Amino acid sequence: PEALKAVGLIRKVSVDVKVLGVGELTKTLSVSAHGFSKSAVEKIEAAGGKVSWLRGEPVKKRKRHKAAKPTAPEPDETEAEAETETEPEASEPAEEAEG
Repeated sequence: PEALKAVGLIRKVSVDVKVLGVGELTKTLSVSAHGFSKSAVEKIEAAGGKVSWLRGEPVKKRKRHKAAKPTAPEPDETEAEAETETEPEASEPAEEAEG
């Protein structure tokens, strides 16, 4: 981050820097930053470069499996028809008074 500030690419060194994988790499680079996108890591390493995390490589989070919700029993066709018959119909909008 200090090198980026010296060149004028960032204003503050206190803000974390994340490298994004936009564009092509033709040279071998050694990059140090607070964060990297997956595509950035892939492109840097594919070009023969090296990635170093300033705060240590992040730990991958485990995906939480949602508990299977009990499915509600489907209502019978006769119950569904009875519900639709009892719903009130929408009344037509009242005409506006001209004035």
